[in-house]
Amino acid sequence: MGYYENPPIIQPGEDTIGSSIARAGESIAQGLIARGERRRAEEKEQKLTLQKLQDRKNETDLYYNEKLSKWSEKQSSINPEVNKQIKDIIRQKVIDAADARISLLNETNATKRQEYLTTIRNADNALENAAKAGKSLGGVAATYRLKAKASTIGIPGGYVINGKDDNEILDNTAFVESLSGMTDGNPLYKSSSLKVTLDDEGDGFIVTASGQHADGRTFNVPINTKSYIDAEENLGDGLLLPVESMDTFYTQARETIMGKDSKVYTGFLNPKYETVQLPSVGTRKYEITEGQRLQEDVIRKEIGKKSNVTATGILSADNPSSLKVLLNYSLGQGPQYYDKVFKVDEKGNARSTAEQKQMLTDLLTEKSFQGMTKEFEQTKEGDKTVYWNPTSKVVEREKPEKTGGGVGTNKLDKNDNGILDSEENEDYRGEYYNNLRVGVKKKPGEAPGVYNYRSRKYYAQNLNRLAKSTSKFITTDDLYKKFLQEPIKENASLTFGDQIASGKLTKESVKKSFNSRFPKSDIYYEQSPGDYRALTNYDLNKASSRARLALDFTAGEGEIKKLQDKVGEAQQQDNVSNWMKANPQNSNETDLQYVARYKKSIK
Repeated sequence: MGYYENPPIIQPGEDTIGSSIARAGESIAQGLIARGERRRAEEKEQKLTLQKLQDRKNETDLYYNEKLSKWSEKQSSINPEVNKQIKDIIRQKVIDAADARISLLNETNATKRQEYLTTIRNADNALENAAKAGKSLGGVAATYRLKAKASTIGIPGGYVINGKDDNEILDNTAFVESLSGMTDGNPLYKSSSLKVTLDDEGDGFIVTASGQHADGRTFNVPINTKSYIDAEENLGDGLLLPVESMDTFYTQARETIMGKDSKVYTGFLNPKYETVQLPSVGTRKYEITEGQRLQEDVIRKEIGKKSNVTATGILSADNPSSLKVLLNYSLGQGPQYYDKVFKVDEKGNARSTAEQKQMLTDLLTEKSFQGMTKEFEQTKEGDKTVYWNPTSKVVEREKPEKTGGGVGTNKLDKNDNGILDSEENEDYRGEYYNNLRVGVKKKPGEAPGVYNYRSRKYYAQNLNRLAKSTSKFITTDDLYKKFLQEPIKENASLTFGDQIASGKLTKESVKKSFNSRFPKSDIYYEQSPGDYRALTNYDLNKASSRARLALDFTAGEGEIKKLQDKVGEAQQQDNVSNWMKANPQNSNETDLQYVARYKKSIK
């Protein structure tokens, strides 16, 4: 019987259960394997993700470190104290920005993401603002130090401190001097300090100078760097305002009246030739011959045309700060002129544009006229000043009778001051050159200090006469007196003399300030209004040096050739004087023998 005919009896479920168990085991095994693989894949992915995050963090740190390093290299120095505070703030801003960039990678919350983005943006803006602030405020500090040292604060070519009134100018000056490191040991301040903080937006800085003036008044000046940079760049309204020179305008105005050879054009001269007496100089009397009066009204009218055009352009620029500096300092009207005269009338009412234009036109015209005629001969007819053509001749009317000279005196006579005058003095200004060349005779028993004081006063007087001025040359004594009358700060009402009188400053501290501002010299030369330069390259004890000083500063081209021989004579006098000091006359030696010995020494 075959298989199909007698099949085996199979117990129901036995094969199915076994197979199921086998399949279940296989499935579990496969599941465990898959789970392990997934876990390994997740761990690998997590590891890769962490590595990516670390790489990104490293990249971010490197990026900001390089950015901070480049910023530090390019950042302009303002003040050591300010520099450190800004750098500390920037360093923290950079750390916060780096952390925010990392946090952004996994952050999905919109509010948080915006906070991180703001932190990053603020750091970038702060870096940029710090760089601009460093350049701007650093420039202010450096410029002020330079101009203050050169004594050009408030004069053409220099700067003035910006401010709406006296107190604001004083406080802004305190800010600038604190920033410039000029308050330590300065008798004008009892204390000062600088502080830097972030502004309300967190991407700019507020630099604050605070302290106390010498008079006890406190100051607290905060400067928002963003606002300040905008005002300086777009409005020209910074802490320092340049005092522009008007020389170009004056030159152009002059060229309409006279040529480069200093000859006034015919239309501006009275055709009549006159002879007019000049005031006496000591015993000498002079007069103008072949003189032609300047047609003053015609000249002013011609200059006024150019002034009117210039005034229109200045007012059209609509820059109050620049206009204020121009009027007060460039045109020399004084610190209060713009606010108290130009803007308002005597009753305090605002002036119209037309009034201001006429005032500015008149100022430009007057300044140009006075500058052009300052070296012209002038005479008085009652209260009226008459200006004479510079080609007019000045001659001596009468010569005083000469007295005998004697051996070794070069036939020199004494003038009213006890000073020796030259016998040969045909030139109108030759007497002043000769006074400088010959020098001051020392009085018997006169103390050296008194003699030196009298000498420099006399030399300054003769130099001013040569320069047709009363104040172009000034002694150190008179310059110090002038210094005592200066305000302790730009535009202040109190002077150094007031502070000494009140006991708030000592004479020694003020004298120290004077010496630090003006190099030591017997005589100073006013190069431009208020800008005094020391005449340190000339030895006032030597006749040749005094003669060279006179020629260098006061002689015109025509006079130099005529007067240069005086320098040679002065040098010879120096040589003779030095030889005589080194070789006294012997008791048994006659004058002729002594002279012969001198002549032999120079062969």
